[in-house]
Amino acid sequence: MKRVIAVLCVLLLGFTVAFLGYIWIRDRASGETDRVYREYDRNFRAYLAKSTQIVGKETIKVERLSDQFTVPQKLTIKGTPYEIGLTIGHIGKQAKERLPLVDEKNRELNQKLAELYRKIHPQHLDLVRGVAEVYGQPAEQIDLVLFERDFGSDLWCNLLQHERFYRDTDFSKQGASAEKYGCSVASYYVNGHQIVGRNFDLPSDRPTYFTDLEMAGTYRVMGHTVYDLTGEMNDGINEKGFSLSVAGNVGTQWRKGDSTGDRTKYTSRDPYPREPAVVFWQMTQVVIQTCATVDEALALLRAVRVWFPANFRGMALEGTHWLLADATGKAVVVEWTPGDSQLLVYDKPGPYELLTNFSFQEGEEFLVKNCPRYRKVRPLLERGVSDTTGMLEVMKAMRVTGPGRSLWISVMDLNARSIEVRYFKEFDRKYEFSFAPGVGPASP
Repeated sequence: MKRVIAVLCVLLLGFTVAFLGYIWIRDRASGETDRVYREYDRNFRAYLAKSTQIVGKETIKVERLSDQFTVPQKLTIKGTPYEIGLTIGHIGKQAKERLPLVDEKNRELNQKLAELYRKIHPQHLDLVRGVAEVYGQPAEQIDLVLFERDFGSDLWCNLLQHERFYRDTDFSKQGASAEKYGCSVASYYVNGHQIVGRNFDLPSDRPTYFTDLEMAGTYRVMGHTVYDLTGEMNDGINEKGFSLSVAGNVGTQWRKGDSTGDRTKYTSRDPYPREPAVVFWQMTQVVIQTCATVDEALALLRAVRVWFPANFRGMALEGTHWLLADATGKAVVVEWTPGDSQLLVYDKPGPYELLTNFSFQEGEEFLVKNCPRYRKVRPLLERGVSDTTGMLEVMKAMRVTGPGRSLWISVMDLNARSIEVRYFKEFDRKYEFSFAPGVGPASP
């Protein structure tokens, strides 16, 4: 009997130690998570305040969206490209971000890229000029290829502590076992209104901003920025009623043990081309700032080579495809062929488009067979969507709740020039943003 009691005591002691260890690990992990939310933008705000004082104008403004949460926030960017460049430059210099300079072997190609920008988006060169002036460099000395790929993305990802977010807010640590997916997008044209829904899905949280960008000489844009706050648009609408939404093109769903498709087939792997090209995340801003319709966007994408780098920050980049839509009722999906990055345009007959993470290059039969979200939602769209409420229900049917997350759902009415957003942390609260009626392009 004494031996049994002793064994039970040992077991109880072991259980107690294990339980207390679990509590300690859990609380420590929770503390790290709380800390990253509390501290992630502390340096950004400090650097921004000093930069604004030096420039003498508030070209970038950060505001809280939620009373409860520090992510997401509201970002307002307004001014000339040169003024915005000055502010970015002063932030970058305080953050000790290196400004890439061109070398002689790349100078000719760099000049050709500058000539391309003078044709398609001269405002970018003015922004670069502002950054360069802060660093005491002539604008002609800036390596535009590396500025696009590295400077802005490195600046914001480092400054906003993205790596800590990925590590400390990894949703899979919570032990859930459901599927993980990338983003999804749908559009539907009904009663003279083009409605676009978008889920932004990731395996961990991110520093997220709802950004209102009004750069002189371009169309005003509202939407979400995450990685390069001033050089990439993940989803959004401009004042003309044109929208762009980006989704990962990974060839298969992210589920353990699922070997459907080749997940690496559409992975970015390109060295910089011999011809001038624009890196794909920068191209999202160029398109949405300068195009009023899908046709204009397609003409631009056909005229300009889009570059998909072999890696970013030492990591391979998943493929990408976009859904473009406008207030005329036109919507298309665009993709690029693996290897040579040739543009492909998919314009399905009918009122809707549906985009998940399987490539359209595999064919719709493959999509229906292998993508549960595509298979589930296509019948909903075929039955019809009458308004933004209906589109929200479509997007909720594709919403991810574990271990990945739909960090937000956006529903855009391109004719009303409005966006409704629901963020994961307070999903029942609807945030509403819109352009004033009759808005025109920003003044040069």
